[in-house]
Amino acid sequence: MIAITGGTGHSGSFLVDILHKNNFQDKIRFLIRDNSNTTRIDEYGLDCEKCNISLTDVDALSKAFYGVDTVLHIAGIQFSPYIVDAAVRWGDAE
Repeated sequence: MIAITGGTGHSGSFLVDILHKNNFQDKIRFLIRDNSNTTRIDEYGLDCEKCNISLTDVDALSKAFYGVDTVLHIAGIQFSPYIVDAAVRWGDAE
């Protein structure tokens, strides 16, 4: 499974388009905000789940990475330290 941050944003929408056009088959976990517009994700019918989460909550992020082998971090660079910390924690726990 892959996890994607920023999949509902401007840059992330291009990634979602590519996944759809290339008939991506793996499960996707989108890490989204409560107010994210998920219309594109919903319309494409990708095999996915949406996880409402704060990208600054390292504990919640670490839990959201359960079962994930790849993280595509497309959200703002200001969230990178949190994403990396959570991924390291998840990797250490596994």
